[in-house]
Amino acid sequence: MLYSRKLLLGQGDEGEAVTDSPKVPEATLWTRAKTLYARLESKRPASEKVLKEVSEVTAVRIHYPASLSREQARTIYNELLETQIRKHKKWLIIDGALLPFSALLTLVPGPNLALAYLAWRTLGHYKGRALGQSMSELEVTFVAVDLLERLQKVVTPFFTFHRARKIRDVARTLELPGLARVYLKSK
Repeated sequence: MLYSRKLLLGQGDEGEAVTDSPKVPEATLWTRAKTLYARLESKRPASEKVLKEVSEVTAVRIHYPASLSREQARTIYNELLETQIRKHKKWLIIDGALLPFSALLTLVPGPNLALAYLAWRTLGHYKGRALGQSMSELEVTFVAVDLLERLQKVVTPFFTFHRARKIRDVARTLELPGLARVYLKSK
């Protein structure tokens, strides 16, 4: 999976909903819309969130376990990119095809949430596919890291004693405090 440096460094706002100050007694429609958007955004996988930051970079450094060869790491990276591009293309077609049908719901009084949701998802999949394709054109450096062997041994088995502590130890050594968030349900 792809994870952004902000998320791994613990600088992301994953899972945090947007709220107004407690001084405002009534939530406006705009406030509720922002809260709903933040809730929907927090449910997106971390691998999709990284796509927002990709447009700002010119090079990518991939750290991989030392037990893999550079070619194996490159193959995994390329397969991951291709899988994400195919997924976004498929859902872009599906959501785009459903979009005109949801426009018919504008005849029904009230907000057309189906149209808004499908438009949001269509735009997201369009951007995801485009950014995935642009990632394949970036300069990529592959770096073998021995410490990732330890992390792989902790996260691969179904059950590991003291899993959370071991993941946090590796994260502390790699100076990536947000790494635990990627592998653990709770902080």
